[in-house]
Amino acid sequence: MKKTITFQLVIIVCAVIFAAIPLTSCGTKTFKIDNTTRIELSDGTTGNTVEITEPDIIQTLVQPFNDNVFKKGESTKNQAGWSYRLNFFQDDRLTASIVVHGRDGNRISFNNSFYDMIDGVINTDAYNELLSVRGQSGDYRPMVYVQDALYGETADAINTLPEEAVFIGTIGSIVPRNEPMVRENFTSNLLPIGSQVFCDEADLTIVYVLLPLNSKAQYSVYEAIE
Repeated sequence: MKKTITFQLVIIVCAVIFAAIPLTSCGTKTFKIDNTTRIELSDGTTGNTVEITEPDIIQTLVQPFNDNVFKKGESTKNQAGWSYRLNFFQDDRLTASIVVHGRDGNRISFNNSFYDMIDGVINTDAYNELLSVRGQSGDYRPMVYVQDALYGETADAINTLPEEAVFIGTIGSIVPRNEPMVRENFTSNLLPIGSQVFCDEADLTIVYVLLPLNSKAQYSVYEAIE
């Protein structure tokens, strides 16, 4: 009888301890995108970009990320192409950059990893409407021309360059976003003059760009598009 009581007490204690441990979902993520004052929405197919500053529209675009849970998937390394990119700003400070893959809107990428929405999809019809109504300027995708080749911006950024990466020069001239890109080395339609460009000699389909005065020392990834 004494052994039975002792065993029951052990079970009760273990149950209490287990109940006190908060349950966390391994490999999942929820976003907290707050105090956004501006969003840049880009179409990965056409390169068109529009700017949203209206608080009600900003809230509509932010809500799907803040209100849903995403399951982490594989790395975005060696993956190219995307459907939509949303850059979130608080005044002039970039606070988050999220890419939506596919027109059905259930897969995104963030900080070099894919994430799948666990329940539901992002309504990309709102993106298409904004791009259609406001994207009449015909802005081209952010690009850079180096090494006699044209590279387009991706949503990826890295903190450390590959060991094989070497410095090849700095951006020396820029062209307007709504004009065709010129084929002149170290020219961009977005990057500021002085941006440093690196290439990985083991993979010439990718170049890396470090913006001037980038306090986080993050390198933006550009992919060959022709």
